[in-house]
Amino acid sequence: MKRKILVVLSLTLAAAFLFTACGQSQAPAATTAAATTAAPTTAAATTAAATTTAAATEPEDVSGASYFSETLIQPTIMYRTGSYLYTGDELIFQAIAEKTNIKFTPICVPTSNYVEKFNATIASGDIPDMINVVGMANMDKYGPQGAFVNLTPYMDRGEVPNLVEVLNRSDSMKYNRSPDGNHYGDARIYDMDFLLDENYVIRTDVLEKNNINIPTTWEELYDAMIKLKEIFPDSTPITNRWGEGHILEGLSNVNDSMDKFYLNHDLNKVEYGPIKEGYRYSLEWLARCYKDGVLDPEFVTQTDETWEDKHATGRAFWAFDYASSFDGNMMIAALEADPDWNYEPWLHPEYNGKRYGTIVLQGYYGNYRAISAKSKFVEPLVKFLEWTFSDEGAETVAFGILGDTYTKGADGSIKMSPDVKTASNPDGTREYLGINDGSSFANRQIVAARDIFSIGGKLALASTVMAQEKNSFGKSYFWYKFANEDNDARYNELRNQLQTYMYEMSVKVIMGQMSIDDWDNTVIPEFDRLGLQEALTLINEANDALSK
Repeated sequence: MKRKILVVLSLTLAAAFLFTACGQSQAPAATTAAATTAAPTTAAATTAAATTTAAATEPEDVSGASYFSETLIQPTIMYRTGSYLYTGDELIFQAIAEKTNIKFTPICVPTSNYVEKFNATIASGDIPDMINVVGMANMDKYGPQGAFVNLTPYMDRGEVPNLVEVLNRSDSMKYNRSPDGNHYGDARIYDMDFLLDENYVIRTDVLEKNNINIPTTWEELYDAMIKLKEIFPDSTPITNRWGEGHILEGLSNVNDSMDKFYLNHDLNKVEYGPIKEGYRYSLEWLARCYKDGVLDPEFVTQTDETWEDKHATGRAFWAFDYASSFDGNMMIAALEADPDWNYEPWLHPEYNGKRYGTIVLQGYYGNYRAISAKSKFVEPLVKFLEWTFSDEGAETVAFGILGDTYTKGADGSIKMSPDVKTASNPDGTREYLGINDGSSFANRQIVAARDIFSIGGKLALASTVMAQEKNSFGKSYFWYKFANEDNDARYNELRNQLQTYMYEMSVKVIMGQMSIDDWDNTVIPEFDRLGLQEALTLINEANDALSK
């Protein structure tokens, strides 16, 4: 996802990938499409029925392609992809067709152009049979307008029990539901206790060679980076990509604050991180690093390519980022130049005697699948969607074809075939199979897929193990939605002007253009003038409504 996403996600934000990117990644026969796409039900009782009646139905895997369709059908599906554009001949389409009699024809759009293409497609009214919907706002807007099939009647009738069961395991049911009380698609759900997002890594081999102890506090980290700056004067020991918000989130989050609006899970109350003492501490620490040449002067503007090159060539030694970024191609290139090159996870310090964990993920509610209300394949596609939340379906879309791309042990453990390229097997020759793609088919992300594709690499795995051993996982991302469009628009107006001003002033403090005392005396009072209290009222009302 590979650009940092704000923890408090705007409803208009187009989603990015959090697992592997695209490409690497029963309704009774008498029920008609017309009945399925009837006017949305607005009563809150409908959702309650969906979470009780359907949950009482025992989920079971389905088998036999004729269950979905007596004959082979070829619906279209539009979704985001990277540089590789799928044709429909890849392994995943074969695997799905063998199980379901559904041979999808993909319409793949590069991620950089997807929002524009999505908007044009919706405006045209000519929506593919299944579509990757980006952003809560789009789902909540176009679903009730009739663009997508309303899944709530299927939930009420107990016809999608696997979907309902997975949604009920966490907060996913309330986030997947649109403000009118209905479900018009399925979000990407991480069906596991946790999925570690970004964390902290440090170049341990360089520390050891220079007799520098691994730091355990922010002060010790500063001292260690100062020593490395002296030894390697051309280095920028701490570097950053994806803008100032990325590193500000990375520090403030574990210092009992945040660089934005965030949910205090203990109080179930939304707070504004930049007014808290932990944010001020983070600013002051970064300003000190910048002044002494430890923090990269390009921390606001750094490109991915430059960032990777600095880490691979020994010009940077610490980062807050995705651990998986240090596996794969970066690691291969770095080890060719320096066989001792080694990054390891770094346990972030406590703040005021308490370790605040790094953010984890339960679901990604900026990424949905929806079925076009005009599709002639509504019933088979609803069955297909439900199947992908079953054990058999989730396994198929994640790993492909049993006996070909993966094997399964007697204990249920999954092992990918040696020729399939994964994070833990970068030398595999088979890639672009379409498996484990959270933008097309793999919306139920299962533990085995996480272990193989997300944390299969050396550093990603080590980071997860450390977080488990040290109990350093934090709370899940905060998502929100408004039932009232006027409140939504007003909140986003206030939030945008607050964040613009806050980041501008934060950079000034870090670069020494403003005193940290000015943050207390000038910046925080200005937040109130820009509407902070009104914004907090609006977002807490929305959170309270969502929590009911």
